[in-house]
Amino acid sequence: MKKLAGKIFLKKLKMKKLLFLFFWPIAVGAEFYQDFSEIPIWARTAAQRLREKKIMLGDGDGRFSPHRILNRAEFVVLLSRMKNAETEKIFESRKFSDVGIEDWFAPAVIWATEKKWVLGTSEKKFSPEKKINRAELATFISRAFELENKKWKNIKFSDISAESWYGPAAFLLAENDLLREIVEDKTGEIFKKFNPEKKISRAEMAWTIDQILKIEQLKKTQNSQRNRWNFLRRPAVRPKDFNSADQGYEIEKKSLGFSTNFSDEKIEINSQSDWKNVGEIKIKNSLDGEAKLNSIELRLRFSAENVGPRENFFCQISGENFFAEKEIFRDGRIFLGGLALEIPAGDEKNFAIKIKPNLEKNFYANSGDGRISIVTADGTFVSQLSDGTRKIRFAPIEYFSRDLQFFNFSP
Repeated sequence: MKKLAGKIFLKKLKMKKLLFLFFWPIAVGAEFYQDFSEIPIWARTAAQRLREKKIMLGDGDGRFSPHRILNRAEFVVLLSRMKNAETEKIFESRKFSDVGIEDWFAPAVIWATEKKWVLGTSEKKFSPEKKINRAELATFISRAFELENKKWKNIKFSDISAESWYGPAAFLLAENDLLREIVEDKTGEIFKKFNPEKKISRAEMAWTIDQILKIEQLKKTQNSQRNRWNFLRRPAVRPKDFNSADQGYEIEKKSLGFSTNFSDEKIEINSQSDWKNVGEIKIKNSLDGEAKLNSIELRLRFSAENVGPRENFFCQISGENFFAEKEIFRDGRIFLGGLALEIPAGDEKNFAIKIKPNLEKNFYANSGDGRISIVTADGTFVSQLSDGTRKIRFAPIEYFSRDLQFFNFSP
């Protein structure tokens, strides 16, 4: 009888031990912050992990304050921690009149703005206390981590206009699973509001940072300032018995493919020049059905900051049954939306790209090289489903080359 009682006691002791081990992480997590119970369930694990990594801490009074809205100063400090930036080595700067040398966020502001991941609200103001919204968050993160474009995710937002400055960044965040509140509807396509003006809470910021740290490619950018493409373009070593014919290299990927064509001769443009041809964009539809090009974004870049400026130029795009002339945006963007240009299966469309200075504008005194490149594009196509029905889908996009011709601009 005593032996049986002893066995029962040991079993109870083991069960208590297991229950303690099972609930121990929750107990530890609860001790992290006095307001742990106020942190949304979906952000609790992130808040714990970021505290351990010393990336995102509490308010200094033992509270996490999950619902408090994040400002620009706090964001750049978090970004510098995510990137393991050595901000203590940043030299003193009076770039912004509202950022003092002794301010706790000053080194992070100088570092982030020099990287051009976060810009000032004006030439002399950083506005550290200004609250950031989802549009700004998407833009800052897409710049800092060079997010990959994954068009196959079929993500749509009903509240993003074709010409919105934050549109590409919003899609990049959603496609890389860095945005909360995205749901699937019954058709399998993701249709949701982006809510660009919604302010970012500390809980949402913690969740987003935690998601970033889970992505292997983005983690590599923390400890290295090398461009992401350095990782993706490392040459692979082929085995001696490699045979491209056995690897499917001859099979063309079905997509809406973009490529550029131009001459090697550099074009000379001055402030009084007329239209100059800087190359041609070719769009080939290798899909099984008709595709439509819905939008395309190009960008004008100069080799130095004080050349141009970019917004003092016009861009002309022309092709079969198509013509558009656009004034270039301040950031160099040339955006064409709502196109619905039809490209039959197996067909190719060619578009000539021309540039011209705005004769009514003034230009910097410096000369320098410029170039227009394809940034992104969007299209749809009709696919045949197994049950015989037809469905409109996002067209897979492939870029074989993006850059048009170099030109030298002189005032």
